[in-house]
Amino acid sequence: SGTLANGDKVVVNADGTVSTAGMYPTAPDIDSFVSNFSITKGLGTSISIPGTTKIILINYAGNETLESGLFDVAANGTMTQLGSINTDIANGGVEAKRNTNIDDIVAYWDPVADKAVIAYNKRNSFNDYKPVIYGMVGTVSGNTLSWGSEQTLHIEANPGVFISAVAYDSTNNRSLVLHSGFQGSGSGCSSSMISLSGSTLSQTTPVDFFPSSLEPAPYSITRMAVSYVPAQGNYVISYSAVDYSPPTASINVVRTLAANGTTLGARTEFTSANNGEYLTVQNNTIVGTSSVIVRHSLSQATVDHLHFTIVTVSGSTITVGNSVSIDSLPNNHYDSNFDVLSTADGKVTAFWHNEKGSESNRVLYAADLAVTDGVLSIGTEYVISTASGAGSQDFFVAGVRNSTNDSRMVLNWTNEDTASNSSYFVVQPGELVSNITAENFVGISDASYSNGATATIQTAGSKDDAQSSLTAGQAYFLQGDGTLGTTPTTPRVFAGVALSATELMIGRDMSAS
Repeated sequence: SGTLANGDKVVVNADGTVSTAGMYPTAPDIDSFVSNFSITKGLGTSISIPGTTKIILINYAGNETLESGLFDVAANGTMTQLGSINTDIANGGVEAKRNTNIDDIVAYWDPVADKAVIAYNKRNSFNDYKPVIYGMVGTVSGNTLSWGSEQTLHIEANPGVFISAVAYDSTNNRSLVLHSGFQGSGSGCSSSMISLSGSTLSQTTPVDFFPSSLEPAPYSITRMAVSYVPAQGNYVISYSAVDYSPPTASINVVRTLAANGTTLGARTEFTSANNGEYLTVQNNTIVGTSSVIVRHSLSQATVDHLHFTIVTVSGSTITVGNSVSIDSLPNNHYDSNFDVLSTADGKVTAFWHNEKGSESNRVLYAADLAVTDGVLSIGTEYVISTASGAGSQDFFVAGVRNSTNDSRMVLNWTNEDTASNSSYFVVQPGELVSNITAENFVGISDASYSNGATATIQTAGSKDDAQSSLTAGQAYFLQGDGTLGTTPTTPRVFAGVALSATELMIGRDMSAS
């Protein structure tokens, strides 16, 4: 099952099919499901507290307030509420902006001040397109979470501008905030820095990138994402732009932004769509020291496709690599509002959910992503949970906890149309496990084959000529990740003897002595 490339090492499966030898993810482990926490309905975000098993969950409580709570996620998957829920933390008589964009509230942990920081839009009514940006500082003392007074960070002068994306700069201990919306004669964005001194937040004057420096008319910026890449000393921003004049056309663009938030790198377009199709950038996730995975979707008349594209950063230069897609569920909508990529112990797990016919029947999925030598691949899709019944059930990744020996994610489930409390899954991502045993190696593929095709496999006694960098006369053994090596691993699987740098005489397993 799966595709085969020319020269792939091949194992036979229990059902008689064959697969490429290598590492494959196991299914995520759902440790627990809890539904008795007193945070009420709403969308949300979270803050992980480094060096602890604690997370702060922050929910939009309806349209007017924010609620938060401190929780512990134990190694056995048990999730415990610590102290009482902080209700109405964003008060003051104006509406905390709740729209379809989860990035309207941003949250992170400041490791220098050892405090939580949140920033968010508020406006007097849903149609107030000149919002005020506020912030608050949270302190965790033992099992108690408390918030300071609401602080005004920025009064927006441009109409239709809102917080679009944020990234924490671990080198300079500050956060970059991108504001997108209408500027001048079209849609652009601006950037500013939020920093914390003691318990006081400050925000720099936004630097405007008008449409001429981003995407000139008739394109309008719709969604943005940003990540700080410490090893490169700058940010990677990705965004979608749409030309709404019929037929609708859209593009996705990625570029760097200097650490001071003032200088844009070269523009690199990585996808485009026409004829009424919409592209939507959703988020960025850093992998290693120079790679960023951009998650984006393509909306068509009857189906949405979820895509992941790998980009490599070197200073201010970006190189776009390959893309992988989630296309196995046609005629379903992949909801982009609450889906988050989470990095755990060097692995990346994607969570998303779809609508099956209506908002009242949704499925939550997960899959592991891997980057090998700059190439992005995606593992098996797994169903985490389903939801059905009246109302709009929504999923989002509410928190992530990483440590040297344990990785778990906390996923929120909420029914927006009822007053029921939020529920949570505690999920441990699947592990990458080799599919190679001492007996199942059968040979090497002699060509490329699609999934389900009949393949010709070269077995013991055959000569394969699709290898590289071999040493003539050297014995080679199959490694756990499907590559060839000169040292046996466990289980010990002899692959053959090299005839040249590109040729391998496929052999049978030899005695360990």
